[in-house]
Amino acid sequence: MPKLFKRFRGRKIEGNDAGSSSTPNETSLLESVGKEPNTQPPHAKVSGSYDHVGLFELSNSNDESKTVDVIAVHGLQGHPYRTWTHENGHLWIRDSLTESIPFARIMTFGYDSMIAFSKSVAKIDDKALDLLNQLTLMRRPLEDSVPRPRPIVFICHSFGGIVVKKALIMAHARSSDMSFKDILENTKAIAFLGVPHRGADSARWANVAACILKTSSLGISTNNALVADLLRNSPTLNDIQDQFIDRTQNLMIYSFYETQKTSGMIVVDKSSATIGITNEKLFPIDANHRTICQFPSLESTEYGAVGKWIVDLVESATKEAAQRRSDGNIAATADLSIDVASSEPLSNDFRIPFYLLDAPEIDYFTGRESLLLSIGQILLPSSKLQRKVVVLHGLGGMGKTQSAFRYAIQHQQDYTAVLWFNAKTEDTLKQSFQKNTKRLPEGAISQALQDKLQDTSSLQESIQAVKHWLAAPQNNNWLIIFDNHDNPKIPQNKDQSAYDIRPYFPEAYHGSIILTTRWANLKIGKSIQVNKLEESEHALSILIGTSGRSDIGNEPGISDLIDTLDGLPLALATAGSYLSLESISVIKYLQHYQQSWSNLQQTSPELLSYEDRTLYSTWNISYNHIRHQDEAAVNLLNLWSYFDNQDLWFELLSIRKDFVPTWLHCLVESEITFNAAMRKLRDHSLIHTLKDSGGYGMHHCVYAWTANVLNDRISESKLSFALKCTSIMVPRSPRAGDSMLQRRLLPHANRCLQLLSQNDSTNTLSIIDSVSNIDAFHSLGILYSDQGKLAEAEAMYQRALKGREKALSLDHTPTLNIINNLGYEKALGPDHTSTLNTINNLGLLYSDQGKLAEAEAMYQRALKGYEKALSPDHMSTSDTAYNLATLYQQQENYKESIALFQQAESGYRTTFGSQHPKTVAALTRVEKIQKLQNPL
Repeated sequence: MPKLFKRFRGRKIEGNDAGSSSTPNETSLLESVGKEPNTQPPHAKVSGSYDHVGLFELSNSNDESKTVDVIAVHGLQGHPYRTWTHENGHLWIRDSLTESIPFARIMTFGYDSMIAFSKSVAKIDDKALDLLNQLTLMRRPLEDSVPRPRPIVFICHSFGGIVVKKALIMAHARSSDMSFKDILENTKAIAFLGVPHRGADSARWANVAACILKTSSLGISTNNALVADLLRNSPTLNDIQDQFIDRTQNLMIYSFYETQKTSGMIVVDKSSATIGITNEKLFPIDANHRTICQFPSLESTEYGAVGKWIVDLVESATKEAAQRRSDGNIAATADLSIDVASSEPLSNDFRIPFYLLDAPEIDYFTGRESLLLSIGQILLPSSKLQRKVVVLHGLGGMGKTQSAFRYAIQHQQDYTAVLWFNAKTEDTLKQSFQKNTKRLPEGAISQALQDKLQDTSSLQESIQAVKHWLAAPQNNNWLIIFDNHDNPKIPQNKDQSAYDIRPYFPEAYHGSIILTTRWANLKIGKSIQVNKLEESEHALSILIGTSGRSDIGNEPGISDLIDTLDGLPLALATAGSYLSLESISVIKYLQHYQQSWSNLQQTSPELLSYEDRTLYSTWNISYNHIRHQDEAAVNLLNLWSYFDNQDLWFELLSIRKDFVPTWLHCLVESEITFNAAMRKLRDHSLIHTLKDSGGYGMHHCVYAWTANVLNDRISESKLSFALKCTSIMVPRSPRAGDSMLQRRLLPHANRCLQLLSQNDSTNTLSIIDSVSNIDAFHSLGILYSDQGKLAEAEAMYQRALKGREKALSLDHTPTLNIINNLGYEKALGPDHTSTLNTINNLGLLYSDQGKLAEAEAMYQRALKGYEKALSPDHMSTSDTAYNLATLYQQQENYKESIALFQQAESGYRTTFGSQHPKTVAALTRVEKIQKLQNPL
């Protein structure tokens, strides 16, 4: 079961970032910070309008006792003073912070945030660069003083965190500039106050901005324009977050998140305000998005809740910097930059044994000398340090993968490391990163990073580890290959699952990259088109190698066969494999081919491509040959299109033999019989072995043939079988190794969901009515939820709920059959409880998505059902009561919240006892709400 006692995470969008939106004049500004009207802001040292644009110092820069720089950066609709000023006029970063940490030089940075986050994301770069330049001027030592690097601590509110992140990323990219390197090496800590770190989808950033602007005085048209800009720029904003995570190894990070609403909305909730790294500390604050950075006085509880932790952060950063200086290691940094010596991997030996993990076995490559030469001319290491990218593009079956594979083999000695990544989908790419993490040499990554990889199963940690290692300055002679990136996020591709591969590139100006794709307009590097084999001797070489007939070049009809197969490597390999298994002449094979071509013209007239018909004709010949030998193996080939084309393994099909189709029984009786059938398919070059996982894979062109020709319509029985096989293997309770199994299952779940969606559009199947599939939908919902794919999880839970509601209707014919066969209680009871579990899980899912009304409805249904089906004190009833109470607390419906917390506390006490953490947590919530209602 998924986590039922999970705390509700409220809406992740909304709020006002800075209080008043208007740009103040000098008088209103100074009045707002409690100064006399004619007094300028103290120490406005850097050029620029002193009222709201520039870097302003709030303490005496000439005081040699100042040992740390603290810079505050406001966010959208913010102001360098007003963002940090309480309504009573108390500017805490000047009036409180300077007293708490007198050894700190306090500064505040102001910029036009409406320009920074609108029109073009290049404007963010401009503001980030301005921050770096002005901070450089501020940190430049006086002529008569000895340079002494001060540690830097940033305090960021809301979207200001994005400006600071971008500034540090830019400092890393330009670390050859000593001024930027100074900032880079001395940045020790960051305090994030209500900063939206996560943009889970393209609308997230725009939604957050919309909520901020909702409480401002801007006009509606301006609001809409900015929201549209952020919606368009969201991929780049997400990239900033991803790039920043890669540079946070030893930074001290404190993240504060609001728990109160701004104008009826939670702007940045806990999940959005959390980076999710091990060196981050989280602090809930009893404030809204505006007041989380505004405190009335030094003695106030509000300042105590935030200020004391910021003081702790500054003191820790100062002590850490002092210790490094005393150890004579001033150059050691917070590991923010990969280019800084202290953050290099511990080992200087970057060579790893040659091994193409996840790469398909290639036995029939020939020719392509000019293509390989062209790749080498672009990629081979030279004295000039730069990153080199080659994009191999061409139709399916042309040999793009084989060419990349052959180049890697030929030039393995030219590179210290060669890594292969399966880029078919974003999920498979992430899995490849995880696998390649294990290939990094011992000592290649820091101990802190190794600890992260041991403590978490998160794919993001693996991606960071590999990218970090590849970006090390001395590790500049590697080759990485991204294979089968056939679904790129470009304007010409309308597929919703398309993704941008560039964030997965190492962030360093060195190394070599090969990317294979069908898209000719993927503009990432130097494009090289992979065409058909032009020389007949190269085609003949493939036929000799795959057929095992050394004299096939002398057989009658060989020239006609080569011409017919038109230089297509995959078709030549299939024909050669067939000829290796059958003692027939080339002329006889040509006759089979012509008959297969004719059949395709009649059965699949939509195949307009000559290349597709050539390939499909050769596969049909092999298919018919296998069918006469082993009907079960052919049926397995037909079934495969209901799973993903990669990584089909024995246990996946044999885990439950009670619902295995009759024809499949003989194949899954033992792993020996299963592998024997697979061997027949492999001998015909229809599939290949995956040496790393022990499973089997299929070329995407062959897979398209099985899906479009062998299965011209969706089979309900086959789809149902694929659903059950995949769902039964989904872990229900946490165990070691579960994350890897889940990721192995995810592509197969995606294929099932794709076929279900196709069926929804045609409504040809009644698979939703099948009671036996309801549990499968529920299990796949758990799988998607655990993998953070909330939209897919919702789709599966909704299917399960719809099926159960229909099945539990007593006048529903399938239900009556079940009742007749199994008995009324057995049919209604367990199914009814599982329905409630699905409803409760939907409530949790809607909570994660910020859909509060939907979450409330689901919780209420689940609570009522649990009370009736189980008991008011049952653990599931108490968990749901706790979740609903938390939701009501977020909505400030304290009366209902207290009642439900008390109900949960009573149930937990009955089940677990008064000292159990769940019992104590519920009681503590009641006391806290009562204190809020009666503060005296």
